[in-house]
Amino acid sequence: MTVVPTKGIYSVVIYLNVVKGMKHPEAAHALVQQLLSDQSMLGIPQALRYGVTTDVTLPEDLRKDLLFNSPERTALKKNVAWRRWMADRSDRIERVNKIIRG
Repeated sequence: MTVVPTKGIYSVVIYLNVVKGMKHPEAAHALVQQLLSDQSMLGIPQALRYGVTTDVTLPEDLRKDLLFNSPERTALKKNVAWRRWMADRSDRIERVNKIIRG
């Protein structure tokens, strides 16, 4: 089950690191290639209904059911003023640092 917030944003972050000097780097690179394959890219949309960020072709029945592409989600999207966002960056970092320091 996926919960979609009525306000704000949600995200999915997936990453993998290949460690320098590891014993079997070829195995790690093979795993990364498998994870980047079209077959693997379809796993997240099938399970969570999140869209992909690659050029994989989604089946029509799946594409129309994606959360970000639904009319309800599209209606909630807002444009981001990126210049203002970047201008406020140092203030946000300082606020986070103060919170972390306690």
